[in-house]
Amino acid sequence: MGFDLHREDATEHEYFRFSIWGFPPIRFLAEAFGWEPEGCVATWEDDDGNEKSIDCWYDTNDGQVVTAEDAQEWANALKDVIKAGVIPKESNHPESRKIDDEFMAERHLIWNGDVEACANYWAGQEDYVEQFIEFLEEGEFRIY
Repeated sequence: MGFDLHREDATEHEYFRFSIWGFPPIRFLAEAFGWEPEGCVATWEDDDGNEKSIDCWYDTNDGQVVTAEDAQEWANALKDVIKAGVIPKESNHPESRKIDDEFMAERHLIWNGDVEACANYWAGQEDYVEQFIEFLEEGEFRIY
């Protein structure tokens, strides 16, 4: 389970993936550095073939659309994260760990937008954040 980001007609960056644990800290870091999320729109066809839509947010897997403009603003904020050097260069957590009270305390900090906790999640993985920036800069995508 996670967040699969897809783009149709991509020249290079058609797909990007986050685990359920990685998507929130990348969002909240960007928000802490000035990204103001526009929100998304999910669309579908009803039983009669009519297109329907609803405004929604980034934290579901409904095929909702993130606009090109919103994606670029997200990328710009993450570039500021990289420039600020808040992501530790070396990983400070094990590859695998139990979901215990300590883990949940860290998740609580992340879900409350704590910059240090969000940055620590990405410790040693700045290259993945930079790859995500490249993905975002290519434009509109859907979240599944």
